[in-house]
Amino acid sequence: MDDPLVGRMRSPAIFLDRDGTVNVDCPYCRSPDQRTLYDDLFGPLKELSEDYWIIVVSNQSGVARGYYTEDEVRR
Repeated sequence: MDDPLVGRMRSPAIFLDRDGTVNVDCPYCRSPDQRTLYDDLFGPLKELSEDYWIIVVSNQSGVARGYYTEDEVRR
């Protein structure tokens, strides 16, 4: 059986920080409605995704500070 991911398993990746890169920086945002995504990012990301894995990372120190939970971040 052909697995569509096999050809991309060794593809390069681009890692993007979420806050300030994918969305406008919002210190300690606890819900999705507090975030504003950069509109002009989606075209270039779609084009890049043809050749690269796009991975968004985020260090949420607000969890450790008790401002919100890990579940809230996942949402």
